[in-house]
Amino acid sequence: MIRLPGLATGLSCPPRGLFARRLFSGRASGLSFAFILALATFPVLPAWCGDLPGESREIAPEPTPEADAPAGAVPGDEGFSDWLPLEDDSGLTVTGERLPAQSAERVSRDRILDSGAGTLAELLEAETGLSVSGYGGRGTAGSLSAGGFSGARVGVTINGVPLNSPLTGGFDPGDVDPESLDSVEILGPGAGSGGLAGGSVALSLAGPVDGGFRLSASAENLAYLSAKFPDPAFASPLDSQTLRFSAERGYAADESETGGSGWRVGGFAGQSMNRFPWTDGNGAERLRESAPVGEAGMNASLFLRLSPWTDLSAVALARGAERTVAGPVDSPASGGEQRDWRTVESLTVDSARLGSDAFVGGLSLGHTSYRLLWQDGTGMSRNDSDTLSASARLGWYPSREISFALGADARGDAVRSDHAGKRTGGSGTLEAKAEWRPAASFVATPSLGIAGDGSSVVPVPSLALAWAWGSGSSAGVSAWRTYRFPSLNDLWWSGDPTAEGNPDLLPEDGWGGGARFRRREARWDGSLEARGTWYRNAVQWSVDNSVWSPENLGEAFVFDAGASLGWEPAKGTRLSGRYEWLFTRVVTGDLDWGDGKYLPYSPVHRARFGISREVSSARLRLAGEYVGSRFTGILNASALSPYFTLDAGAFIPLGAGFSADMGLRNAFGESYELLEGYPMPGTSLSLKLEWRLEP
Repeated sequence: MIRLPGLATGLSCPPRGLFARRLFSGRASGLSFAFILALATFPVLPAWCGDLPGESREIAPEPTPEADAPAGAVPGDEGFSDWLPLEDDSGLTVTGERLPAQSAERVSRDRILDSGAGTLAELLEAETGLSVSGYGGRGTAGSLSAGGFSGARVGVTINGVPLNSPLTGGFDPGDVDPESLDSVEILGPGAGSGGLAGGSVALSLAGPVDGGFRLSASAENLAYLSAKFPDPAFASPLDSQTLRFSAERGYAADESETGGSGWRVGGFAGQSMNRFPWTDGNGAERLRESAPVGEAGMNASLFLRLSPWTDLSAVALARGAERTVAGPVDSPASGGEQRDWRTVESLTVDSARLGSDAFVGGLSLGHTSYRLLWQDGTGMSRNDSDTLSASARLGWYPSREISFALGADARGDAVRSDHAGKRTGGSGTLEAKAEWRPAASFVATPSLGIAGDGSSVVPVPSLALAWAWGSGSSAGVSAWRTYRFPSLNDLWWSGDPTAEGNPDLLPEDGWGGGARFRRREARWDGSLEARGTWYRNAVQWSVDNSVWSPENLGEAFVFDAGASLGWEPAKGTRLSGRYEWLFTRVVTGDLDWGDGKYLPYSPVHRARFGISREVSSARLRLAGEYVGSRFTGILNASALSPYFTLDAGAFIPLGAGFSADMGLRNAFGESYELLEGYPMPGTSLSLKLEWRLEP
């Protein structure tokens, strides 16, 4: 069922290939300068996008739940890119692309594997400031949320290919297996995030590492317990099973700079019955059923070092799933049956020398296809989409004090939907950015983007200032504009006699600003961050004469503040914590500031803590999360209760290449909901056995 949002969204986020992360790294390449420049002036093409939380009415196929909570950087992220000047082999002084003024974090492959996460949703919630809403259980549909903005207001790419649906604008994290990833990069709103109010998430598929051939295989089982800790009993001891494998061959030592190749292939298959216990409002324990899921996927990566300056990478993945979507707990009927398939392919040339050391650049081309078949009591519906994307970057370093970047992104969509009809469209963005460093401790980054969808053109300016002092202190401020174009469903919905799209919708529009402070010492690091956004013209579905249709009615203010602290009291021990405060006001329609209405599914308070400890060769982890109460509609008539969950895990090497990873989630059997009427699982216990062949 598609949820028609009360404040709706989506966007084509600019693709970010390997070259994008190196744009200000000072490396060089041999890709044709004229070719890059021609692509950098790509014409602006049309676009579609989609989803802010709000009042909603379920009327059709794809589950796209509203998200529940804000985002923020996780403490102790060793992958955070400093902006302080660096000297590279060419003698140029350059800076990192991310500034402290802009919220940014990176989850490395080591952290992905150490997390023990079985799904991308589990990984994002455990290792980042993102939140994931869902219908409960492994493999069920979900939606991302960041800083109070959800669904299509959070852009997602994988190796530069946009994954947000052209129909709804949303992204389901169940589409990607976490163990296939090399990294997860999260960039807050502002320059580089594609103009989306919720920022962007860049996923990178794992590639081969240096040093020969590797092989791995694993098997995981997840069991649900039917009684609260410490007296558990198994409700579904063999509920979910997942099998994974991977094989890779990395660059040989003498190939790493002058040439050579590396490759990686991997795959997974799994099934989940999703028979888990939950506690109702009367304190009685009940069993949630009717949501089985079966899924499988493959991925492959090929990397070629064409010269000391030029890299080429090609990646592909495919995933298919068949799942039953359970209805609300107060409904005896199933929500429906869903079958979906996704394929992604991308080709990237990462160039670190364009004629001279002063120029760098790159090009990325991508394609993704998605098919959704949905059947419920009203019949069968089919939704197919294909997206072609291209992205080009050119960087110029004329001196140590200043550098320039020019980027172009283009996306074309072709959709065949039983609800939106046969549609084609697309979007394009041109962006110019500069970095000015008059002193080693200060940098200013102004940028201006122009985005268009064929009917509207939106200027997207931003400005970030950052400076450092002492041995480990840095701070920054930034301001930006956000936007998103209406989704195809918003524009052209016609598959239901009680609902109709609106082709006259305007782009959503917002302005925001933020400040960030960070302090690092030898054993601890901490940060303070705050950002605010005024958002207007949000697409809101409302009813008139018994027909639902969207209009540019939504308006809201969102202020997100957070503090984080990480501490290493001893080698191998890490403690971290984060608190977030989210203040929102809805001023939609007849509502004004004085009515005091909060955005739905946005908790005011959220806190997390984590403890990790290495004991001999084993790794232990403990994490807890508190989420405050959340209103379920714009009128704030009802609310979901606050909750606290506690997770624990251990990774234990067994010898001869074997290891075991055990995880206990929601240890105290907390009963809670992310979406009204859809309880989340109680206590679960996972066990994964893995074998690795290392060189």
